[in-house]
Amino acid sequence: MVDDLGKKGKLKNCLAICDVSDKMAGAPLEVSVAVGLLISELSEEPWKGKLITFSEKPRLISVEEYKNLVVLY
Repeated sequence: MVDDLGKKGKLKNCLAICDVSDKMAGAPLEVSVAVGLLISELSEEPWKGKLITFSEKPRLISVEEYKNLVVLY
């Protein structure tokens, strides 16, 4: 899936925003993180490997620094 989207050139200039707020849990939280990681992977520099967390304290993070985005909050 990532390769197919990458070949189409879609989402290459995007910065992902993942909702990891307290109101998110279960499947919705997992989908938010999954889509954020997908967009981050497909993006080109300067956004590749980065995303913004949507929460009370939003942060710009490097995906490589976190193995589990849920532990941020």
